Formats: sequence, structure tokens, C-alpha cells
Amino acid sequence: MGRFKLINKDAKRLVKVSNDGQRIIWLKPNELETICDSIDMNSVVAINPGHTTLVFKQTGNKSTEANCFSIIAKSRSLDLEADNRDTARQWIEGLRAMLKYGNILTPTELREADHIRNMKETGEERKKNSALHKHENDRAKLRAARERAHQANR
Repeated sequence: MGRFKLINKDAKRLVKVSNDGQRIIWLKPNELETICDSIDMNSVVAINPGHTTLVFKQTGNKSTEANCFSIIAKSRSLDLEADNRDTARQWIEGLRAMLKYGNILTPTELREADHIRNMKETGEERKKNSALHKHENDRAKLRAARERAHQANR
């Protein structure tokens, strides 16, 4: 989540990726429950740094170009100016990774992924418990063998 200046509206907005990863949404900073608008992630075709859109080229401030990027979708674009260069870079890299690696899952796929992750974690716990149990058995056998040897030497 980050605070951005929407270039064509010249207004500050809170921008974030929706919890399900399906949309980029923006809200008014003082009305966090009300979504102003959104872009469906499936429609995003590019994330461009700097002033690359017509709106940015016409209205963008050259001194803040390093803080700017555009989200280009099939039917629209969203021009954003971050508070600093690092925030813009992190958003560009994060959104590009989502596009490249297909981190966009349907709600059903998200539930399935959570279920599989939970099963794997449970499986790992089983392995750890099994290894711990085997280790305890081996130690008990070793203690018993030492006790027998000690008794035999008496």
C-alpha cells in the first residue's frame, strides 16, 4: 500500500493491490472503506517507469519523473507519482513480478494454495515429529545398552 498523487486528477490517493491480488485499487486517504476506482490485474499489460504516457508528458513535473510510473491496462492507464524514488521502484518491481510470474490467482485458487501450504506445513511437522521420535528411541536404546554393559561389568 502506498500514497500516490494521481496525475490526471492532481489528488492524493491511497493505492494498493486488493487482498485477493486481482485488482489495483485506489481510495481517498480519509475514506479507507470507499474504493474510488480500480484496474483489473488481468487487464494490465505493462508497468512503465517515468513519464511515458501522453498525460504524463503533458502535465508531469520533470523534477519528479524518477518518482513516477504508469500502470498500462488494455483500456486505460493509471499515472502515479510516489513520494520518493524508492517507493516508485518497489512498486514497479513488485507489479512487474506479479505480471511476469502469474501471482494472480482466482479466489478458488487462493483457497487451494492455502490448503496445499497448510498440508505441506503439516507434513513437515510430521517429519520433524517422526525424526524427534526416532532420535528419542535411539537415545533410549543407547541408554539401555549402556546400562546392560555397566551391569555386566559389575
